[in-house]
Amino acid sequence: MKNNQPVTQREYVLKDGVAIISKTDAKGRITWVNQDFIESSGFHETELLGKAHNIVRHPDMPEEAFRDLWATIKSGRPWSAMVKNRRKDGDHYWVRASVTPQDDGGYMSVRQRPSRDDIDTAETLYREMRTGRCAVRLTGGRLLKAGLLGRVGQRLDDLTIASRLWGMAGLALLSILGVGLESWRISGRADASPTALWAIMVVGSLAICAITMWLSRTVVGQLHAITEATRTWPG
Repeated sequence: MKNNQPVTQREYVLKDGVAIISKTDAKGRITWVNQDFIESSGFHETELLGKAHNIVRHPDMPEEAFRDLWATIKSGRPWSAMVKNRRKDGDHYWVRASVTPQDDGGYMSVRQRPSRDDIDTAETLYREMRTGRCAVRLTGGRLLKAGLLGRVGQRLDDLTIASRLWGMAGLALLSILGVGLESWRISGRADASPTALWAIMVVGSLAICAITMWLSRTVVGQLHAITEATRTWPG
């Protein structure tokens, strides 16, 4: 992994509302940067274009973060995590980075100023990862916990929004069915007609399915449109 030197361990605090954006080709070479990128990195535009994006890599970043980054984006999925970058003068700045694969085979990275709590948490975690005191793996920028619970959590995190919506709908339907059957059992009257109760259960179930289908189409459709817009970002 490239080790850019020197480093000063002085933090360069990003301005509020800053949006650092860059585009790279399939090999990670910078093809376009915005003004916020230039100002934050301390490099001139001519020093950035055509160079590998690791020109701003800070040696305090653990190798696992970049292994996960490339494994994620090469599979066509977006990646998001905290990143410590190095400025030209050796100072550093923290960003919340989101990297998205583009239709042309390259990648677009958008970075924003994180909160101080996020910075402190990432600083501690990455230090422990570098020293071997925290043997963890990342997946999609997320911390993968060890054991069965970690694997289950990863599977749940990997579910699409549509799958999560239908899962919630399924749980709601089971709840309606359970409440209905229990109400019928508690009534205990031989002459009690279940018709009205079943009618309510059916109507409620259909309503949940209709709402879920609408949410799935609108929310997922809007997110898909946003993703496609970022894939064709000019520059």
